Amino acid sequence: MSKDNFTLVIILGILSTMAGFIMFFFNVYFGTASAEAWLINNGSGGPEYYNVIVKGYINTYLVGGSILFVMGVLAIVLGYHQLQLKKGSDSQLDESIQDREEEQCRNKRKNHERNYLRHHKQRENCFCPKGVSKYKGVAD
Repeated sequence: MSKDNFTLVIILGILSTMAGFIMFFFNVYFGTASAEAWLINNGSGGPEYYNVIVKGYINTYLVGGSILFVMGVLAIVLGYHQLQLKKGSDSQLDESIQDREEEQCRNKRKNHERNYLRHHKQRENCFCPKGVSKYKGVAD
C-alpha cells in the first residue's frame, strides 16, 4: 500500500473514532429518541414494553459506539505504524540506491583506469619497429 492509502486509513479511523465516541456517550439520548420514533410509528404497547424498547435502543447505540470507537482507534494506530514502517523502508531503499550508484561509479572508474592502462601499453608496443621486439632476441 502507498503512503496515500495509509493516510486514508488514518483519516477513516479518526472519523470512525469520532462517530463511536458520539454514539457511546450520547447513547441514552439517541436510544430514547429512536424509541419515541418507534412508539409514534407503532402506537402504544404499554409502559413496560416501551421501557424494553428504550433499553434495547440504548444498548444498541452503546455497543455500536463502542465497536466504532475501538475499530477507529485500531485503524489509527495500525495505519500510523504502517506509515512509519513505510517511511523507514523508503529511507533504507534510498540509501541502498545511493550505495548501488556509488558502487557503479567506482566500477566505472576502475574500468576506465584499466582501459587507460591497456591503451597505453598498446601504444608502447606500437612504437617498436615491425619485427623487433622490446625484449632482446625475441621477434614479433
